[in-house]
Amino acid sequence: MNKIKFAVIACSKVANNRFIPALLKSNLGKLEFIASRDKDKAKMYAEKFGCTKYGNYSDAFSDPNIDAVYISTPIIHKKELALKSALFNKHAIVEKPAFLNLDDSIEVLNIFKAKKLHFFENWMFKCHPQHIEFKKLLNGNNFGRIKYFSSQFTYPTPAEGDIRLNPK
Repeated sequence: MNKIKFAVIACSKVANNRFIPALLKSNLGKLEFIASRDKDKAKMYAEKFGCTKYGNYSDAFSDPNIDAVYISTPIIHKKELALKSALFNKHAIVEKPAFLNLDDSIEVLNIFKAKKLHFFENWMFKCHPQHIEFKKLLNGNNFGRIKYFSSQFTYPTPAEGDIRLNPK
């Protein structure tokens, strides 16, 4: 079986720390291309991960050897890049959240469906093994009668000036 050849769109921390290392261990996928708005950054990531091809986003989408893209940009760019992926007949994994609103999701998913392309929102928290373990604890009556439950997902606040804190 041939491996799925991926282009990584954007040199994010998630791509660096999670996606690319997992892809390099995969029996099904292969890192083929690193793309960034900053060609020097793309080159740095490519060298770090042993990838020989790098460039800008358009270079990645137009590469005929790419089967799928992993999009890890700020949310404001994801719809446009997902649509470009479909235009170039590339499957897509888009880092969460994939869309700003329901209308955008319907538009993009309809295009992927019509073109028989796969679209996946990379949202690992939905299926995290901790949820199963917690449900077992609850079902096992380990806590007595539960009257109130509150939960919150948090992560470290990004540094001042981080693009994720820019409301525009």
